[in-house]
Amino acid sequence: MRKVTILLSFLLITLIFPLSISAKIIRNELAIVASNEVIDDDLFIGGETVLVEGTVNGDLYVAGGNIIVKGKINGDVLAAGGMIDISGTVRGDIRAAGGNIIIKGSQIGGGLSLVGGNISIDNESSIGGGLVLGSGNANIDASVGRGLTGGVGNLLLNSSVGKDVNIGAGTIALGPSAKVEGDFNYTSDEELRADQNARIEGKITRTDPDTLVDQEKVSQQGKSIAKAFGEGIRWWSFLSSLVTGMVFLLLFKKQALLLSKSINDYFLKNLGWGLMTMVMTPILFIILFFSVLGIPLAVILAVLFAIEIYLTRIVVAVFVGNKLVELAGKKDVNIYIALILGLVVLFVLSRIPVISFITTLTVTLVGLGAIFNFKRDFLTKNRK
Repeated sequence: MRKVTILLSFLLITLIFPLSISAKIIRNELAIVASNEVIDDDLFIGGETVLVEGTVNGDLYVAGGNIIVKGKINGDVLAAGGMIDISGTVRGDIRAAGGNIIIKGSQIGGGLSLVGGNISIDNESSIGGGLVLGSGNANIDASVGRGLTGGVGNLLLNSSVGKDVNIGAGTIALGPSAKVEGDFNYTSDEELRADQNARIEGKITRTDPDTLVDQEKVSQQGKSIAKAFGEGIRWWSFLSSLVTGMVFLLLFKKQALLLSKSINDYFLKNLGWGLMTMVMTPILFIILFFSVLGIPLAVILAVLFAIEIYLTRIVVAVFVGNKLVELAGKKDVNIYIALILGLVVLFVLSRIPVISFITTLTVTLVGLGAIFNFKRDFLTKNRK
């Protein structure tokens, strides 16, 4: 993740300084990298169905309804989609969020972080680093080089784990091939169910969820689970923004382009109008609410304001993505690819302390300002 953070932070800097960027971008309803194709660069690829069978000598950024990665990735993989199937070789880390995630016959050199409804990792796969999970159901049969952390509804572990396990789950079962080299710390309403051949080298510690409220200090186990939960929330936010953004662009593509252009041309102006909107809207809400007759208007205002704040992330993501691709020397930027690129940048920046707060505040204010000016111009034209 550190490599991706450094890379995308560098890309964000290019919004201010005119540096050159090199990356391969593919966007199609059916996007394919053939088995005989070699890409000596980072790859950004998106589509309803994405198939990567070739070699990528860089990082892979992929989004789509169905994602299949069979090739060799010599960098990291960042994936978001409905169904994600990875069976290729990945030398770096994998970060993926999706409805169903299947890892089979894949050799992963780094760590693996997954957020999904159902997660399955077969025994022909191996994970060189640690494993972080956030899912409803997870079946883990692959060896894990380091520790296992996460929050899962139902977990079946039937493989070796090189270090500690820190997990929160509804049910946990250890198969006959399960072997934990470190401690096994878990939070659950139910006792651990382990096959007689399963082995745990360290201590087994169970925490009842009801007792966590009374603890004055959060244990290391609790911190690990909270961290995994936070990771899951971040990925959920990214994935939901991606889906909402796609729908928004399908319905309001022209308006999204106008908002992106407004941010590009009047960045500071939009920042100021956004600050004014952020300050004045709650005041107006209070006035309407306590006027009694204005309560319906207050409710409508609150709903619209909440929607606008959510849309600021999508609008600014389109602007950021467009800027990145333009700086790369590309023309006729696909707005959907721009959205994906922008959301990836904002997602990474949200993980960096201090910068996360500054980024969120800037995105909200600039986006609100652009939306405010768009509405004002629209009303002015339609009054004539």
